[in-house]
Amino acid sequence: FAQMSFNLAYSVLTPITNGETGLQLTLDDPRVLGVSATADGSIPVTSLFGLEMRSTFEMVVGPWAFQFNAGYYLCALVLLAAFYLSIRIFRSPFGMMLRAVKSNQQRMNYTGLNTKPYTLAAFVISGMYAGLAGGLMASMDPLAGAERMQWTASGEVVLMTILGGAGTLIGPVLGAGFIKYFENIFSKINDTVLHNWFNFMPDGLEDFVVFIVHPFIGKGWHLTLGILFMLVVVFLPGGLVEGGQRIAKWVKGRKDKDGSSSATKTPAE
Repeated sequence: FAQMSFNLAYSVLTPITNGETGLQLTLDDPRVLGVSATADGSIPVTSLFGLEMRSTFEMVVGPWAFQFNAGYYLCALVLLAAFYLSIRIFRSPFGMMLRAVKSNQQRMNYTGLNTKPYTLAAFVISGMYAGLAGGLMASMDPLAGAERMQWTASGEVVLMTILGGAGTLIGPVLGAGFIKYFENIFSKINDTVLHNWFNFMPDGLEDFVVFIVHPFIGKGWHLTLGILFMLVVVFLPGGLVEGGQRIAKWVKGRKDKDGSSSATKTPAE
């Protein structure tokens, strides 16, 4: 029944339902930034202040040629500005109060502090960041599919935070980059790429290795991400940030050990 309703909405009843998601654009639809559709009926490239978000600029510096995508670099600049603002909030007295409320809100209430304004302010700030991210996404991608409103979209944000390191600033950034790498890069690996990687092996062994690895790449990238997420939760409760801190401590310990051993003087005979 659901499939039949979808086919009706997508084909026969499109003038009434306005497509399968109800968001099909026409030339008569109002749009704040640019036109709703081009003269041939296709969806135009989104623009911000007259700058096309998907336009590519080329810069030649000597023998090197660099290509820049306006939308991606705009998002990168906004990310740096938003991250710097979050650092300033985190290190301010207000940020210290937020950390205290997060640590134990009931204990803060017992001290006579009203925590409701702080929790409300934290909710408003998080909503501002979410709205900024949604605005950038709308300026980059003119399509708004129904999958954007699935429960998995909210769960993906939580997964990014836990994977990167909850309670840290850089953790969600690392988690988002990690998951998006799997979604956009790792998911594109297919059997042809695997055969190119393992073509140095004998034919029988190459086919066996590709057969073993195949379920974990391409369309099976969710399986690999799930396994890595379980490993992080079990062995690195603090996420990727904790893993980086452990590696830094191990390297520092090795250096200190080498330095102390070299500083030890051998008594003269």
